[in-house]
Amino acid sequence: MTHAPTLDLLAPAPASADRAPSTVRKARVVLLQTQAEAAGAQEVSRVLGEGLAARGYDVHHVFLFRRTAAFDRQPNTFFCTTERPTGIWSLLRLLVVLVRHLRSMRPAALICFQHYGNLVGTLAGRLAGIDAIVTNRTTARSLVPWWVERLDRTLGALGLFDRTVVTKTVEEEYRDFPPAYRARIVRIDHGLASKSTNLTRDAARSQLGLPGNATLLGSVARLHPGKNLAAAIRLLPLDRRWHLAFAGQGAERERLADLA
Repeated sequence: MTHAPTLDLLAPAPASADRAPSTVRKARVVLLQTQAEAAGAQEVSRVLGEGLAARGYDVHHVFLFRRTAAFDRQPNTFFCTTERPTGIWSLLRLLVVLVRHLRSMRPAALICFQHYGNLVGTLAGRLAGIDAIVTNRTTARSLVPWWVERLDRTLGALGLFDRTVVTKTVEEEYRDFPPAYRARIVRIDHGLASKSTNLTRDAARSQLGLPGNATLLGSVARLHPGKNLAAAIRLLPLDRRWHLAFAGQGAERERLADLA
């Protein structure tokens, strides 16, 4: 991750002088995501969780619902439900499960991700009596439903969450928010975990069934309208030697396949 201001909300409590360090309970932090899938927001929380664990925190991951098997084997992981809520009653049941789980966990801090996770997590966290709640937003304002923004603005202005973390790309979108909200904003630009493989380019392409010597355009992302992946498909007629590969899943899959 990039160097950034330290959130004092996560400062671990000092060890008591009359207890040995080995008996001191680690400060517990819960990272809450909307859905379990191998997308960018989940990668941010995974990398953050590894960093916090390396600093001595007891890190747990919570997902509002299990969309894929991407996090089934990750330790300290809890799914509130297996399916995406489809109505008010299923959403209320999910909220009850989440509040009960957070009360049993008793974390020192709750860090919420994505606009829906921020809303549900903030409400559940306060109902569970969590002292420190941090929200995180990377989604462009144009992709956030108007009513979600209104609720988020209200929660922040009322002080129901303590900080909201944003990146450079969305920082300017908060200029017209109330001063009480803007005072809680902390900018921390996301970094990426370094990943490598021993496979050569040719071997990797062979395993994925991709042409060995062709110019390859690629994207690893959710198949979502906001990614504008259709623009990449429209590039292909410019040069018939080009090939395109998408790694991901989502509601746009059928439409993108039809366009291709």
